[in-house]
Amino acid sequence: MNGVKDTVAHLVDVPKNLVARVVFDQSQFVKTAIETLLDEGAIGLFLTSLMILIFLGSMRATVAVLFSIPLSALATFLILALGGGSVNSMVLGGLALAFPG
Repeated sequence: MNGVKDTVAHLVDVPKNLVARVVFDQSQFVKTAIETLLDEGAIGLFLTSLMILIFLGSMRATVAVLFSIPLSALATFLILALGGGSVNSMVLGGLALAFPG
């Protein structure tokens, strides 16, 4: 996420009277949102697994949930990377809705 800042700092062929700088930086928000998403996803995964184990009493169903939720999140990021998409606030909002909890 610091690639844009590094690129702006090392621009070539810029007139001397033109100062190039980053005016608006949303990277801190996105980094914080990703950390929060991971934390909430872990809590949601734990609580969902616990509820399945308590109410269904099935370890097999609990293990299925333990694997399916992280794999679906991983698949989302893989598809984003293959499709050339980026992680922005809309994607993070969709993932936050998709995580249980």
